This record gives sequence, C-alpha cells and structure tokens, in this order.
Amino acid sequence: MTDCKMILAGLLLIAALTGCGSSDDGQATQQCEDLVTRFCSSAISCEVSGGLIESSSQASEIASCKTDANEQVHCAKAQRVTSSYDACMNKLAKPPCDDVNQAIMEGSLGLPSECNGVILVSD
Repeated sequence: MTDCKMILAGLLLIAALTGCGSSDDGQATQQCEDLVTRFCSSAISCEVSGGLIESSSQASEIASCKTDANEQVHCAKAQRVTSSYDACMNKLAKPPCDDVNQAIMEGSLGLPSECNGVILVSD
C-alpha cells in the first residue's frame, strides 16, 4: 500500500512556491484540483503497472492520495496558474513509470520540474 505522505512531498511545492506570468481566469482552484488528481492518478497507475500495488486497490489508493493532498495543498487558495501549467499537466499525463516507481520505493517522489511553482496561492 502506498504511503501518500511521500507523494505529498512533491505536491507541497505547489503551495510553497509562487509563480507569476499568467492572469487569473477564475479557474485556478479547479486547475489546482485537476493537477492533484492527475498527479495521484498517474503515480498510482505507475504503481499498478509496476506491480507495487494490486489493481483492485487502485481506486481507493487514488482517493486516499487526493484526500491527503487536499489537506496539504489548499487548492481553494489558488489564485492563478503560470504559463507552464500545460507543460506540467502534459508531463504528469505520461510519467516515466520506472522512474516514478523507483522514487516511490526510495520515498523521494515529487513533482517534475515543469510543475514547480505553477500554482500561485494566496497566504
């Protein structure tokens, strides 16, 4: 079973780093939630394909990851996304599962560099 706490280490970068360069289009909260969902779905899918967890637990693992992430990331405070948001989402859509699974086993999984600071949150 995955410890989503190690996955959250990367998600915390969303809240800790601020970005600039894009105007608020009123959808930043949804975009933040979409990023969390994609991150969790991709990471858990890699675990299934790599044999780290059973496919029967995939849905519950994704739900658990999203719950943990939402407690840490605070997407409700998202104000805007940067111009690199699409590149981040594209990278999360097709992660290198061998690298993801290795990082999970090492406890070092984080967001790819394309995702650093893509969500600007208010204090």
